[in-house]
Amino acid sequence: MSIFLTISNIENDENLHLGRLLILLEAFKNKSAKIDSFSKLAELDFLLRYPLYLERAIPARGRSLKVSNVDVTDYERYSIESMTVAYNHRPWDDQYRRFIKILLAKNLIYIEIDEKNFHFSLTTKGHEIASCLSRMDAYSTVEKRAIILKKDFNLSSDRLIKFLYETFPELGIFSTAEGVSHEN
Repeated sequence: MSIFLTISNIENDENLHLGRLLILLEAFKNKSAKIDSFSKLAELDFLLRYPLYLERAIPARGRSLKVSNVDVTDYERYSIESMTVAYNHRPWDDQYRRFIKILLAKNLIYIEIDEKNFHFSLTTKGHEIASCLSRMDAYSTVEKRAIILKKDFNLSSDRLIKFLYETFPELGIFSTAEGVSHEN
């Protein structure tokens, strides 16, 4: 099997994405650090999924990379996926809605809705699976990065969006007079 096919298969393995989201939700499980909107979930997962952006975001938040070591591997740093994020991906990837539906259908998460927000939480089963995943070598770096996100990026969705716009203008996302646009 070619290296390109292998990489494509990994990127298209939805179980990897679902596991990453479970670990992210596990990191934000308490009331003082919660994911309370669909946008915030996608924005945080963007930083988790693309550690080169997380590595750039940490000093932009005034934090030390020595303290919040992201441990970006050579593969993550030099892969074609990493080099083309600005062209192919955004923090608001369409696949999140499908991932959320799958997690709901598998009874791994639940969503509480109030007047303005969706509050994402793990079910008991989701918590058990996230805990199990975090003990696996394949997800240990994901868990470490999710904890960094909780510590350094527990912002409101609006503040996080603004931060991403200001820090990563190359993503081609523009602000409008009325607020924030997710358009190219």
